[in-house]
Amino acid sequence: MTIRYLLKRSARARTMRLVVHPDARVVVTAPLSFSPGTIERFITKHSAWLQRKVAETTGRRVIQVRRSKITSLKQRG
Repeated sequence: MTIRYLLKRSARARTMRLVVHPDARVVVTAPLSFSPGTIERFITKHSAWLQRKVAETTGRRVIQVRRSKITSLKQRG
């Protein structure tokens, strides 16, 4: 299975990070100094975890609520 991901390079990052968002998007954050090969090996090493998390989130509905509406929604119960 091919894992599609967004690569974010960060000057502040010290290590690599994998995030699976509720809409099943995968984001990899890596330091600027890491080579593409290192990043690919990291993703391959964690591919089983990534596939499991993407499968868990696939098909879920994602609802976006404006921050200003959260209080009124909480009061409704």
